[in-house]
Amino acid sequence: MSTFGVKPALGQGKNIVLLLTGAFAPIHRGHIETLDIAKDHYESEGHRVVGGIVSPSSDEYLGMKSTSLGKFTLDVRLNLCRRALEELAPWARCDDWEGRQPGFVDYPEVIAHYSQEYEKFGTDVVFLFGSDHPEFSTTLEKYGFSGMCLTREGHQVPRQMRQGSKRIHVVTTKHRYAGISSSKIRDVYSKMHHGLYTTFDLFILHFFSSYQ
Repeated sequence: MSTFGVKPALGQGKNIVLLLTGAFAPIHRGHIETLDIAKDHYESEGHRVVGGIVSPSSDEYLGMKSTSLGKFTLDVRLNLCRRALEELAPWARCDDWEGRQPGFVDYPEVIAHYSQEYEKFGTDVVFLFGSDHPEFSTTLEKYGFSGMCLTREGHQVPRQMRQGSKRIHVVTTKHRYAGISSSKIRDVYSKMHHGLYTTFDLFILHFFSSYQ
């Protein structure tokens, strides 16, 4: 598995790799925006973001979520993620470790995998999640992982999380692409693809590029 060639942290700042997990069926600009917001935040605090990891879940996990996601096989999702990152966030990469594991792999296992990979470089892996999943902070604290909670419209951050944690950073921000979701993209495809796009990939990439 490739790494980012991380060097020991300089000064008081830390070297950080951002980790974003999910189905990514498909990836969209909201996902990219999450990476960018987190990167800007840590770099404004004097840290060095040396890379980002987008980790799509397995086909088995997608089957647990919905039987209508069969078109979004792991290989399709990996391809779309890699092409999107190449265009909009070349400092990050898409990795297939989680998706290739047999059975369902929960996010703490994914964090542990990459933390072990990068700890020898003196680098922190930071797990990104939204305020619509505040329960993630409890798990991160339990296992000693670092995380960033980004606010989501309609989902307040619990007071205990805002009161301060050395491991969990809360970032309040307005998301330019908050109205985009994977489910909305899938719905548009199901209604509009007839005769307009020769392949599924072309449709997704057109939809993706339409949000500038």
